[in-house]
Amino acid sequence: MTTALTFNLWPSSLQTLPVPAKGHTMRIDSEYWTSFTVSLALQSASEFHDATSRTRDWLIEQSDLPSDEPYQILKPIPVRVRRDTDLEFTATFQQGNLSIGGTSYRDAFQALIYEILDVFDHFRVNKDSLGPGPERQLAILERHIVKIDR
Repeated sequence: MTTALTFNLWPSSLQTLPVPAKGHTMRIDSEYWTSFTVSLALQSASEFHDATSRTRDWLIEQSDLPSDEPYQILKPIPVRVRRDTDLEFTATFQQGNLSIGGTSYRDAFQALIYEILDVFDHFRVNKDSLGPGPERQLAILERHIVKIDR
């Protein structure tokens, strides 16, 4: 669901405008009279399953990777995202021993995608000097993802 808000600002004014999301505010400096629209994407409870749940389970699939990234998902990557506080979330690929934080469920999920790609590339480049732990992580990642030539 998307909500559009329109604001009118007058010359040389500093406006503090309420944003209808947990009391956050937006500050805008304007030298000229301006009218603009802000669209807020509001997540629906159905998008993230149970709105009261503190954890969400997702799969990283090919469609989750940026289209310009040269990777192919061989097997979906299971991800659990846990809400730690109101604005702290942790996404984990437990089998691969990888975690990263974010400011929302989706932010943490997307951050983990990039973390997986970065770790995968780093381990592949340094394959000959990996210790036993990173070797196991690379073997797990190689079951899920492969780099492709473009």
